[in-house]
Amino acid sequence: MRGGYFVEQAPALVAPPRQGFNWSRCYIGAHFGQTTDRVSSHLSNTPFFDAKYISDATTNLSGPVFGGQGGCNLDLGAGFLAGFEFEGTYSSLDQRGCQSQTDPEAFCLRFRKRAGLAATGRFGQTFGGTTFVYGRLGFGLSKTGIQANVNSMSYTSRALGISTRFPTQTYAPVWAQNYDLTAEKTAVAPVLGIGVEHALNNNWTIRADLTTAITLETAGNLTVNKITHVNGNPGDPLPSDWSAVTRNVNINDVIPYKNKQLDTKFTMGANRYF
Repeated sequence: MRGGYFVEQAPALVAPPRQGFNWSRCYIGAHFGQTTDRVSSHLSNTPFFDAKYISDATTNLSGPVFGGQGGCNLDLGAGFLAGFEFEGTYSSLDQRGCQSQTDPEAFCLRFRKRAGLAATGRFGQTFGGTTFVYGRLGFGLSKTGIQANVNSMSYTSRALGISTRFPTQTYAPVWAQNYDLTAEKTAVAPVLGIGVEHALNNNWTIRADLTTAITLETAGNLTVNKITHVNGNPGDPLPSDWSAVTRNVNINDVIPYKNKQLDTKFTMGANRYF
């Protein structure tokens, strides 16, 4: 209107759209959880050890595990992510398992696992911009320490005769052996798993992860490092015997072995994105 004016209205305030978490970054983090490692072992024949009298042994190692991880993600669009991750873990797994058979061969195996490394790819889908559901595929590296104790007894026996300790005509084995062996094996295993990661704010996430490492059959040698008892001199031939063991054991003698391992772990942790 002539001579009039309009009062200018203040612009309406509109809240900016909520931005999703920026997953296309690198991160470092830590985790903890529980791991179970199933180890199946097979020992082979030697001149001082006859494996036909024993059966394969299976040992389960379980315990806590913790470690750290680091990696990077790439947003492929439409909520799809791909990336890579390096992981280091530490555990204190130590389990002894003994063969129940006692005649003529009995043995115990003790497995120890400490550190492990893995390199995996991560790929999956984000939901709501803040939750990432992913799969994992890659390779892991682990070292297993093995200790063994073997006790061998002869099938051939002799009468003890008159004795104040044992009844008359008590029979005892002609020879007996007891010795310890050690080995250490590093193996590469395929790693696969699934997990979920959720953003707490612009930089921090929490995660849960289930991973399995499958170590295919590996071979090695258990080496004699201690002889507790040998009837006769080490390396001496033994008399003919049903057990087919032909000589006494020597230091540095070896028993070939084969192992298969299945390692499953569940962990929870947190990541810091940069």
